[in-house]
Amino acid sequence: MNEMRLSVKKIISILLLFTFSKLFAFEEKNILSPISGVWKNKQALVLNLEKGTDVYYSFTGSDPYVSGFSYDSPVLIDQSGSVTVKIVSIDQNGERKDFTIEYNVEENSEVEYSIQSKEFINSINQNPTVPYISGTDFFIPSEFLYSLENSKSPYLKSKLFLSSKNSVERFVSCFAVDFTGNNFFHFVIQVLPAEKTADAKADNVPFEISEWNNFSFKDKNFIYRIDDENWKSPSEPSFIDRNYAHKISWQPVEFYPGNKVFEYELPAKPLVLSKKDKNGVVEFFIDGNENFSFEKNSPFAYADAFENEDVKSSACFKIFYNGNYQGTIDSEFSIDRLPPEPPEIFSSSIGKLTRTKSFFRISSEPDAEIFYALSKPFEIPDGFVESAQAEFEKIKPNNFSLYNGNEIFLKSSDKNAVFYKVCAYSVDASGNKSEISEQKIIIDETNYYLFANSQNEIQDGSYDNPFKSFEQLISVLKFSNKKIRFHIYG
Repeated sequence: MNEMRLSVKKIISILLLFTFSKLFAFEEKNILSPISGVWKNKQALVLNLEKGTDVYYSFTGSDPYVSGFSYDSPVLIDQSGSVTVKIVSIDQNGERKDFTIEYNVEENSEVEYSIQSKEFINSINQNPTVPYISGTDFFIPSEFLYSLENSKSPYLKSKLFLSSKNSVERFVSCFAVDFTGNNFFHFVIQVLPAEKTADAKADNVPFEISEWNNFSFKDKNFIYRIDDENWKSPSEPSFIDRNYAHKISWQPVEFYPGNKVFEYELPAKPLVLSKKDKNGVVEFFIDGNENFSFEKNSPFAYADAFENEDVKSSACFKIFYNGNYQGTIDSEFSIDRLPPEPPEIFSSSIGKLTRTKSFFRISSEPDAEIFYALSKPFEIPDGFVESAQAEFEKIKPNNFSLYNGNEIFLKSSDKNAVFYKVCAYSVDASGNKSEISEQKIIIDETNYYLFANSQNEIQDGSYDNPFKSFEQLISVLKFSNKKIRFHIYG
């Protein structure tokens, strides 16, 4: 029975090896740094390695597999000017993939930075892999905008923070641009867990487990057996199928009456499951025997993401049973803290002024809900001259409601100019809120302005784009059956 179980296990392992070699193939997305571009700081080689894949690199243009180095951790690329990095990955099937990244480093800059910014630039130039301890603030000087993905231009300006609960170590690519908008920087943030308490005392057993299925009995003063197998002496590591629970027994080599037989129940390999708390932090927990734990004897592990970051990753956890290491378990997770794009507000008017009744509609990213607020109509008899514009700038609609996708019509007035302000924001499926979009709409059917010295190309009779001739005013009278006010200057 055990032999049949072992054979089935080997077949499954072969199938899984083939499947995972395709699933976890090393791709361009695994190269976090360097990235093509022109940067003002030196770069680092930072890769997300996949299990079963060997990766080699070179900075000299040579074939990495022939005369390069094996990658195992981040490496400073201490070069300026034009730089070429070559990378080769070899998967479990021996399949080779080649990657080439070309970029430029121009360190010299004539920009006058603050002392804090100079220290920041010097820091990421000497070590483009910047350590960050979860639960602390990570500051980027105020003279810089930044983003955490290469698909967007740097646009953020705030500190970075992760929950102190975070126990997942990972790398985050960061892009920054200074206040001139011309000098770009790229570095990698190495996220580290906060310090935890010491490991609890482990069970004192004469054997060791590694990667779940490798069993090694260490004490030569004992003989042992697994389940109902024959007794045997300690030897080379052997395979143990952790899809099932086992009983490990041992007793002294020298037999004597009343020899004590020690027994230890070894449970099956558990599952690592996850859920999200109200703040979006992923909580990992072990589904199985309660004596299993993560590192530092913790029953839980956590993953967090920075604001404006969309993470789809896998965490590798070391698992312990009663304090003794058993192996690792990978668990995929995703955290979306990336706000959607602000919604677009479309008005039926050309520009912000219309001479007829108007309507607006709002659109946003697919699967995002839109919330909007519309100000009450603000009327002024003489139209929106400079003094009036200052007044309606103060209007802040704040009674937001869910937008149903229909056109929303705005009422005009036969006597006065009417001002409306529309504000809207989007909320995506992860609950992220966009910045607020704003649209100003003026409906003025009664006021027309004439400035004799007007040089505007567009002349619609508004205060911002006045007429310059009486003929234009007369043409309005011909086609209007409403009361009209003319404001003539010069």
